[in-house]
Amino acid sequence: MVDSSLNLFLCFLITNDALENNLSAGTEVAVLFIPKTGRKEYVLPKSFRPISLTFFLLKTLEKVIDRYITRRDVALATRPIHYNQPAYRRGKSTETTLISFIDRVEKALEDKEIALCAFLDIEGAFDSSATSLLVSGLTSKNVDTTTIRWLKSMLSNRKAKIEMFQTSIEIATTRGCPQGLSSEL
Repeated sequence: MVDSSLNLFLCFLITNDALENNLSAGTEVAVLFIPKTGRKEYVLPKSFRPISLTFFLLKTLEKVIDRYITRRDVALATRPIHYNQPAYRRGKSTETTLISFIDRVEKALEDKEIALCAFLDIEGAFDSSATSLLVSGLTSKNVDTTTIRWLKSMLSNRKAKIEMFQTSIEIATTRGCPQGLSSEL
């Protein structure tokens, strides 16, 4: 564990630099396309998973903000996420959620009750999420305006650099979260 005074100093340096400079260098990301397994052909974009390679200071700042938002006296402590959502809940994960779900179904079947389930997979949920909706969600959780302003700036000013077959293009992204970022926020 990092000494708390060093931790505070690093937090100050990173956040001050990020807020003053709007993270201009950190918002340019290289995108790698990793082939999804089990595909017959790799000619459609959906056959690949884009992975954003972000600047290490951006990843560090993301962790700092993540810890800040989940502190006991900040945002998620005063306006917690729904108890059925495992993200940001100590001791909860997708695994514990699935175990709980299976237990409920098995109990219903043992008790000769009906077990009805509906599953929903939102295709491209992180890829297509609107920045305004993310900002609205953070505002509803009482996240401070400085953090929201930074996140909005980071998501709104991103550029993705893609290199394939000796060709390179750079595009401004207008929606979504980079895969690998704390998208659960």
